[in-house]
Amino acid sequence: MLSEISELSRLDDPEEILYECMKNHAETVQLVGSFNDCVRLVSLPIHVFVPILMALYSYHLIE
Repeated sequence: MLSEISELSRLDDPEEILYECMKNHAETVQLVGSFNDCVRLVSLPIHVFVPILMALYSYHLIE
């Protein structure tokens, strides 16, 4: 992790930094993709899922 940070700190170009971050987190993106597939399989209707997320978000803002 520290080596990744030091590598990023030597890069000056924001596009290079973004590219390095994207490359380092490719596995994370794959995990998120599989999570989205799971949500699709469960097939929660969007009108049920969104209000729950909004409620959680507003609760977080209140605290």
